[in-house]
Amino acid sequence: MYFRPGIVFITILLICFVSGLNGDIKKSPVDILPGNIMDWKMKDEPEIYKGDDLFLYINGGADIYQEYGFKEVYSVEYEKEGTGRISVEIYNMDDPVSAFGIFSFKTEGKWKESRNGNLYCPEDYYQNILAGNYLIIITSIDVNEETKKGVRIFRKIFEEKISGNSPIPRIINLFNQEKFKKRIYFEGDLGLMNIYNLISTELGITNGAAGINDNNISLILNYNNGKNIRSNFSSLIDLLKIEDRYSEFVSIDGGVNFLDRKKNVIYATTLDRYIVIYIGEKLDEGRIIAKQISDEISLIK
Repeated sequence: MYFRPGIVFITILLICFVSGLNGDIKKSPVDILPGNIMDWKMKDEPEIYKGDDLFLYINGGADIYQEYGFKEVYSVEYEKEGTGRISVEIYNMDDPVSAFGIFSFKTEGKWKESRNGNLYCPEDYYQNILAGNYLIIITSIDVNEETKKGVRIFRKIFEEKISGNSPIPRIINLFNQEKFKKRIYFEGDLGLMNIYNLISTELGITNGAAGINDNNISLILNYNNGKNIRSNFSSLIDLLKIEDRYSEFVSIDGGVNFLDRKKNVIYATTLDRYIVIYIGEKLDEGRIIAKQISDEISLIK
């Protein structure tokens, strides 16, 4: 009988995996990819996309992965006879912070912590896991109760065998988790644009965070690691005034209040080394959120 080399290789990896692979997050994604799991059989060898080849794999949306710091993705399908298929994708990012960023973008801040310190977001038919540099996405392709159960089995395997430091960036912790339904960390202008299209020009931000509730969005922007914050704030307001969509600019409490086309209230100010922007229904609400963020800054210092 002839065995394909790739299948033999994956089978050997599975033996190592089940017998106690320590889940070193510095290993290649293929080193943590399980072979056959119970009745779930790997259909083909993993597809691998590196660098700009991601655009061949993702039809729209690859830009945001690139901005966060994408290196490579391994993709493979598993099938259980008479049940359906499950896909596993392992995204290897530049570093744990980059991985956290894309994880927060996909899960919108609705994550939990596993027993070994990884973060995960359990949904009905798919699971997202963050472990060090890796974002692991397990998806039920053919949605039924058995594939949903299979997704949970795969998640438990990854959680038990992969451990790694998943640091939450300081800037996202400025949004109190109990006060915001969603929290997203972004790196660069594209990430900001995907959350709220603030301005039509590039701002050149270092990174930022968004706190989102049902009726408001709050943004924390970091320019050049906080250097010349007042100058950056003044330049930003000047750019916003040029935009046709904003009107009725009023200076207030060291910040600026104005309206967008939908008559949403926008309140912008500086706190410590950050620019904070609220988009919502009430100015007072924006000022309260700014005070909450200021309090969090004081606690973290």
